[in-house]
Amino acid sequence: MKTKVIAFRVTEEQYDALRLRAAKNGAKVSDVLTDGLSLHLQTLVDDLRKEVKRLEAKAKRDAKKVIADAPA
Repeated sequence: MKTKVIAFRVTEEQYDALRLRAAKNGAKVSDVLTDGLSLHLQTLVDDLRKEVKRLEAKAKRDAKKVIADAPA
């Protein structure tokens, strides 16, 4: 799956804290952020999939209704 880059700003103190956590874990700052966000991101992806499924079902119902209401 193709990935996207997300950039955001943090304070110098926040960045230092991220670097410290990364160093303690032998990881990169991006790994620390990814690990911290993974549960939240999965919840958002699940919500997106539910919404797509809901919209597809609605479109299917609407299409059936149009066909049923069409004059013979």
